[in-house]
Amino acid sequence: MNEKKIRIILYAMMAVIIVLLCVSSYMLGVAHERGRGAHAAAAVSSDESGKKRDTVVNKKNVDTVAEGMEKEKSKPTSYEAVMNTEWKLADDGMTVTNAYVENSYENKDTVVFDVTLGDEEEPLYTSPEIPVGGKVTEIKFKKPVEGEQKATVTYHLLDKSGEETGIVKAGVTLISGE
Repeated sequence: MNEKKIRIILYAMMAVIIVLLCVSSYMLGVAHERGRGAHAAAAVSSDESGKKRDTVVNKKNVDTVAEGMEKEKSKPTSYEAVMNTEWKLADDGMTVTNAYVENSYENKDTVVFDVTLGDEEEPLYTSPEIPVGGKVTEIKFKKPVEGEQKATVTYHLLDKSGEETGIVKAGVTLISGE
C-alpha cells in the first residue's frame, strides 16, 4: 500500500512537471514574439499593380511607409451622390433644363464631375469644384446630343490640396428633342 501511494505521488509530480514545461514553453514563445514585434512591424502596402503586400518597417523606411499609410487613410470610403438621373435637353441639344447634382453634406471632400457619352473619353461637360453642400443646376454641353442616349457622370473626389483621392461613376439618361 505504501508503494502504491508513492507511485501515485510520483505520477502526479511528473504530470505537474509536464504541465509546467508546456506552460513555460508557451510563455517563452509569446514573449519571443512580443520581443520581435518591438523591433520591426509589418505594414500592408500596394505595389504598382495594385496587389497588397506586406512591408517590414524599420528605422530607414519608417517615414516612407508612414506617408503611404497616411495617404491610404485619407482615401474616402464612401460617397453619397445626390442627383437626378434623367436629364432633359433644350432645343439646342446642349443645355440641360432639369439638371441637379449636389455634393451632399454627408460627404467629406470637394468634388468635380465629368459627363461622358457612351464610350467616348472626351467629356461633354466638366463641372467646377463643388464644395460639400454645394450643387450644380446649370449644365451646358460642349456639343449637341440627339435623341435619347446613356451617359456617365464620373465624380472625382478631391482632398484639401486638390488631389484626386477616388472616383465614383453614375449613369444618366440624356433626352433631347421632346
